[in-house]
Amino acid sequence: LATNIIIIFLETFPNYKIGYFGNPLNPTPNFDILANQSIIFHNFFVPKFSTAASIFSAMTGLPDMATTNKSSTRNPYAKKQKLLINNLKNHEKHFFIGGSANWGDLKGFFKGNVNNMMIHEEGSYSSKEINSWGISDFDLFVEANEVLKNKKEPFISIILTAGNHTPYTIPQKNDFVYTNFTPSHKKFGFNNEKELNAFKFMDFSLGNFFNLVKDEFYYNNTIFVILGDHGASHDTQD
Repeated sequence: LATNIIIIFLETFPNYKIGYFGNPLNPTPNFDILANQSIIFHNFFVPKFSTAASIFSAMTGLPDMATTNKSSTRNPYAKKQKLLINNLKNHEKHFFIGGSANWGDLKGFFKGNVNNMMIHEEGSYSSKEINSWGISDFDLFVEANEVLKNKKEPFISIILTAGNHTPYTIPQKNDFVYTNFTPSHKKFGFNNEKELNAFKFMDFSLGNFFNLVKDEFYYNNTIFVILGDHGASHDTQD
């Protein structure tokens, strides 16, 4: 069987906030479990603070040098590029985003460069939208699994989270433990309580996704790639 690939972009995921890389407050227990079982690339960097630019760079292998349009995905001439994803001719191609894929012209970029790309976005989910970014990360992962578990052909799927972004909306989930903000959180890279819990909820959603997919037939035949779209500056961190 051909191997499936799932690429997960975690919104604003700097090393200093991650337990695996030394944060002592245990904000990412689910990612840390995965990291300890995985290959870690310690010299991984992104060229700038831009989600769409990171999508462009990950898909093309090129640093996004756009200045006037914020990202090259917004460049109308960035089409018919040679992308590795198109070499996977027998794989179905999927892109999952909780809100509108028109943001950053990601839909235009994928449709203009990837053969037969299937776009999953607002309006195609049964889950309720919680803010302008669409459905929550938790529900996005659940919806992605519902699609992928029924696939008979090999697939490559890109999942873009957005919950760790203002306004930091956190839906009610029974197992998620909300954390009160302390001076220690400020010391180790967080700005406020909403941001802290949105970051933790993203990790919680990632953990739930792997709890779901480990019972699916495609799990043992899939390469999972997890990366941050970019980091963020903080006055207590280098």
